[in-house]
Amino acid sequence: VRFSVLFVHMHRFLLLTLCCVLVAVEGRKLFPKQLGKKGAMGWTTWCTEGACGQKHLKNSVGHGYHDWCNEKEIISVAEAMIQNGMKDAGYTHINLDDCWAWITRDANGNLQGDPNRFPNGMEAFISKLHGMGFQVGLYTSIGKTTCDRGGRNQSIPGSYGHNKQDAETFAKWGVDYVKLDWCGTTPAMLLEEEKLHKQFHRALNATGRPIWFNFHCFPYDIFNTTWCSEIGNSFRIGIDHHDNWETTDEIISSWMTKHPADVGPWSWPDPDFLMTGGAGCNNPTPGKRCPGMSDTEYYTEFSIWSIAGGQLLVASDVRNMSALQKDILLNKDMLDVFNDPLGELGELVALWPCHAYPKCSVWSKPLSTGEVVVALLNTDDHPHKITGEWHAVPGKGWGADTVLNVYDLWQHKSMGSHKGKYEADVAAHGVVVVRLSKPSLLELQ
Repeated sequence: VRFSVLFVHMHRFLLLTLCCVLVAVEGRKLFPKQLGKKGAMGWTTWCTEGACGQKHLKNSVGHGYHDWCNEKEIISVAEAMIQNGMKDAGYTHINLDDCWAWITRDANGNLQGDPNRFPNGMEAFISKLHGMGFQVGLYTSIGKTTCDRGGRNQSIPGSYGHNKQDAETFAKWGVDYVKLDWCGTTPAMLLEEEKLHKQFHRALNATGRPIWFNFHCFPYDIFNTTWCSEIGNSFRIGIDHHDNWETTDEIISSWMTKHPADVGPWSWPDPDFLMTGGAGCNNPTPGKRCPGMSDTEYYTEFSIWSIAGGQLLVASDVRNMSALQKDILLNKDMLDVFNDPLGELGELVALWPCHAYPKCSVWSKPLSTGEVVVALLNTDDHPHKITGEWHAVPGKGWGADTVLNVYDLWQHKSMGSHKGKYEADVAAHGVVVVRLSKPSLLELQ
């Protein structure tokens, strides 16, 4: 009897210990509030109706008239996303960047919406978007002020010294996503970056409301991301992305030399916003876009963001969508790659010698089906022939004698079976994205 009782107690103890270990292991990856099993998809106000300082636009000074928004604009975009298929495709986040807050806090020290832009108040506005089936994100900054005035005549208050108060305000309003920028800071604050972000993270969690947490993870050139992945559902890993090839290329290049550790489901690397189809122009005009990149470059941007990144937040105007925007943003083959349940991020696996080293590269991402997506990328100013060799794909054991089926994800067609490699002509600043799979026994006969 004593042995039986002892066995039962030992059994319970081992089970309890095992459960605690599992909770401890999973808990860190599930933080905060178990959000982020998949990367966020949606639309953001940033640059939608503003030039964003694009060099190709006449009279575009500095950052131009970006970070502008109001209730009418955002509701019209939400309605368009329902009508044009974006919402059904998974773009369910609507995030307001540095454009929504008023220039002062209220009498109790609370953040408040700009009454001219959101006359019905933030809580009612957010509730309306929830009723349309969207999740809503708001922007703030870790410093005393935010980054941009958004056309107003004085700075916007940041969250420094108001973490608990602002987190409670966001929760009360029903906010689902908070972007914490790095503006209004001092050099000394950079030395306390981890401490400051963890304070804000704890304030969000203390509200009891699940709120996605996004922030900058400095320094970008080191990618010491352990603490960033512990507290963030997503975190920025590079410079601001603008509607030009220079910043697109720089962000892609940063992925080529550094890959953040400890990222994936629950804690995604954020390459910054997509500019698909072009940012806005000099004056806020609904549906008007002034592209800063070529069509080829927009395909490349979306391809690498989908393969190696963890967020697809579109910063261009999606009302009156162009044929290009539809072809890119609603490409089910590419969206399936981004949303693949395996949750593995793609990465650079080979550099191809194309007389423009290291401008030609091969990327791969494993899928839950056992298939692999391979991207042949050319960031050079001239077209090149690039070869993806099967042996470069990690973890598969494929070699020169391996035969694989090749399916082009942008052309939506089979490219046949290929032994040992796949070669393609890739345009300047362009990409070819294919899915590799083993032939069936019937196909091999």
